[in-house]
Amino acid sequence: MKNKKLLRVERVIEVLKKGTNEVVEEIDISHIQLELLLEIFKPHERGDPLLYDPYDINEEQLLKLNSYLRNPASNDSTKYDYNLASFGVYIDTNTGKTLE
Repeated sequence: MKNKKLLRVERVIEVLKKGTNEVVEEIDISHIQLELLLEIFKPHERGDPLLYDPYDINEEQLLKLNSYLRNPASNDSTKYDYNLASFGVYIDTNTGKTLE
């Protein structure tokens, strides 16, 4: 990534319509420290110590995540699938503009 510098990593719970890739809600969990997330999610065997890859969220994991949220995600596995997603927010080192 030439001329780009990572500012921060944002993480969300993606709430998807069951059996589809249609995102119906994104819940920001960027305030949850990586160390706590590593207690909830086991990184892939191929290595992902910073949890950049997407992860399916099971009911137990969702309950743990919800304990850190003011507005918890609805826990309805009959209607929704849940994923952990991570996105980098970068700055253009030439212009100083934030790139999301």
